[in-house]
Amino acid sequence: MMGFWDAKECVSLFWRRDGLVVGTRVVKGGDGFLEVAENSSASFEKGGGLAAVLAAVETRLLTSSTDILIVGGDFDDECVCFDLNIPNMPEGDMRQAIKYELSRLLPCESGDVVFGFRKLAPKNNNSKASRFPVRIFAVSRKVWSELLTDFTSAGFRFDALAHPCMLLDPLLSEFDEFNLPGDESSYRFSMVGDGPNRQMRPMKSSDERGVENSLDLAVAMGYEKTKLSAAIGNGELDSFIPGMLQAAYALSSNFAADKRCFIPLPRELRFERFKRSRLIFFALLFLIVVLSCVLTVREWWDDWSRLAALNAENTKVERRISELKVENAELARFEKSVVLKIAGANPGIHEITGCLYELTKIIPKDVWLLNFSARGSSLDISLRAPKGKRVEIMKAVNESKLFKVKNSNTRRGSDGSESVYLHLEMTTGALEKAR
Repeated sequence: MMGFWDAKECVSLFWRRDGLVVGTRVVKGGDGFLEVAENSSASFEKGGGLAAVLAAVETRLLTSSTDILIVGGDFDDECVCFDLNIPNMPEGDMRQAIKYELSRLLPCESGDVVFGFRKLAPKNNNSKASRFPVRIFAVSRKVWSELLTDFTSAGFRFDALAHPCMLLDPLLSEFDEFNLPGDESSYRFSMVGDGPNRQMRPMKSSDERGVENSLDLAVAMGYEKTKLSAAIGNGELDSFIPGMLQAAYALSSNFAADKRCFIPLPRELRFERFKRSRLIFFALLFLIVVLSCVLTVREWWDDWSRLAALNAENTKVERRISELKVENAELARFEKSVVLKIAGANPGIHEITGCLYELTKIIPKDVWLLNFSARGSSLDISLRAPKGKRVEIMKAVNESKLFKVKNSNTRRGSDGSESVYLHLEMTTGALEKAR
């Protein structure tokens, strides 16, 4: 969103005590100089109708919602604007300190006025100065309330409301005397004093100093007097000077920092910008939050589903392991019962059974026993093995304590498999030792 310091155009409205509202649209060029792009004026009747006339002049000049709209005017004798040197302190404490000083300086209770202020740079921009000049604008609370009521009823909105004398710095900070044309001397000021005591003071009506400087604002804006006269009209030029000062200040970097210290405006009077953009932004933000929540829930659901599937598979595996344990136990019992039955059915057969058991242990698992015959202590065995398994078979048989190889023969099949024929001799007493 555009900040005030990025704004390139400003509409300034100023009402005079003689019932004239003057408006100026000022544009900041690429070279930093200000140019009067357009101006307008209208009259209002005292005692009412000011807000409606301000709104009408604004409508003629305001071209974009990004333009700054600043309002100022002549508060008759119901306001004061002056400088005060106070110790350096935070803004919150500064407002309380000013309120206390006003109760001492004004001939009324501090609760009867509303005020705003600007913290000015000390002389020579000494940031370590212990005291800072502060420009204060105070107005009768009754007059301020009546003014805001008129603005509210007319639906008139703006960015800031200030007195032109509040805005003399920094544009005219180098001038010691100047004149803001008006009906009374309240628009003629001089800077008196030096250092931290340099302050703005009204000039007496009989003092003619500063009259020749009434167009010094044109010089500060980088404008020639002839150009200003052509843009506004030589006869009306003086009437637009205060409004031009307001616009020049509003387009400076000081405005964004100072605005929060002005007299606070009700929310219903603040100029709303980028309302549609804000709605779109919050709608997009809401959509992003919703999508993030949906994606988070979806991711959580996927993780939960995967975990549930893994748990289900794990349960199946554990169940199968339990079944295999039961089956292995049953097979072991069956094997033991078969061996016992064979041994009990034919005395002496347990040697052959022991040989078969030994062969089962030493022969590789991918080798098939095709033939087995026993005659006394001699054994004839036929094996079918994958290619290259003969060496492993012979090594296992030779390392056995139960057999001695008497003869062996190998034949290769057409599919690459090997048929191994072994004639073995059982070692005497070896079976008993192996047990």
